[in-house]
Amino acid sequence: MWKYQSNDIDNISLHDHLIDDIVVDGNNILLVFPNGFDVVNTHALNDTGKSKLTGNAQIVLESARFLSGAVYSHQNEKKNFSISMLGRQFSSIEVLEGKVKGKVFILHGNLHRKPISSFEYMELSFFCEGFVFCWNEYVNDSWFENFPHKNE
Repeated sequence: MWKYQSNDIDNISLHDHLIDDIVVDGNNILLVFPNGFDVVNTHALNDTGKSKLTGNAQIVLESARFLSGAVYSHQNEKKNFSISMLGRQFSSIEVLEGKVKGKVFILHGNLHRKPISSFEYMELSFFCEGFVFCWNEYVNDSWFENFPHKNE
């Protein structure tokens, strides 16, 4: 069981965080973030006053199914991607953006090849009835916490 659970996608940043596994768990799909993601300082479950990095975390896509995946080579060639390829040919997904359109959860990112020597841009889409961000702790300030603000 997770200490924190939220569906507030607007106050969680997945940018530059790694997914190292995608697990089908019954009707759900789990996106596993071994080093966590960022919970911004405006999130209702973050009372620290700072944007914080979580420890081990996951996103549970509820009543979900994989819709599509595409990998784009450096020559902009499009290839189909299946979630079973993560772990076999690819080591991780470095998330650039996660967003929801209706009941579709979309990930954009860089897919890192095994051995980690190159990456390719990718997009994955999942249908889901809902989603939950899950984590147990805050381990550090977010990587962007001390960046200067444009109006300073």
